[in-house]
Amino acid sequence: MSKRTIDLLCRQKEAMSTKGKEFCLVNQKERERQINLFKLKLEEFLQNNRYEITNDVNIQNMLYILCRKMGVEPLTTEKSYFNIFFGSNAFYNELTVQIIEECYKSRESNGGIIEINKLCELINKKRKSIIRQNDIFKAINQAKCLGEGLKVVTIYQQSYVISVPFELADDQQVVLTLLNKKPYFLEDELLIIGWSKERVKGTLVWLLNIGMLWVDDQFPLDGKTTRAYWTSLYNLF
Repeated sequence: MSKRTIDLLCRQKEAMSTKGKEFCLVNQKERERQINLFKLKLEEFLQNNRYEITNDVNIQNMLYILCRKMGVEPLTTEKSYFNIFFGSNAFYNELTVQIIEECYKSRESNGGIIEINKLCELINKKRKSIIRQNDIFKAINQAKCLGEGLKVVTIYQQSYVISVPFELADDQQVVLTLLNKKPYFLEDELLIIGWSKERVKGTLVWLLNIGMLWVDDQFPLDGKTTRAYWTSLYNLF
């Protein structure tokens, strides 16, 4: 193949690449134009048919599905057409499902309790719109009618979402605060604060049974200290 032919092929390849980029750019701009037009028409439709939409859940659901198919996030934290015109049940129902999914996937590593900022981070990786702590609170509060599967608790000034069916009593919260600075604690630390051995044992057994704590019989002891307990919650503080 001659040098002239090679140069010609290279120029053709560059020209095709340039045209391809121009075509993609035109398509992207056209898509953005169509989406903006869709948002404008959607707002007009909601304004003109507010009464019918407010009183017909089927229309609400169809609009929500249509928005998602168009690649438009119909509900966002700060402002949304759906929030403005007929509430945000669809948004929080969807968010509740995402909360349950992330809690379930991480349960093996955290025992069913996850720091709320970490949960937001996991969910936001899958969303086009950003959700915040307040959205988590609202979604869980709205889901209370479904039972006590989700709840928010505060441990050492940090908010956590619990997805396992139990009440975190005061004694369990005291134990978890011992993990604020390190990933483990010793039984001695509970005895020092004045707990009886029976109270210590009962609380630790309960936390062991639900998977929040793991006992470490291999921890290097000096013959005077008691056994150590570890938790995956350390990386959440």
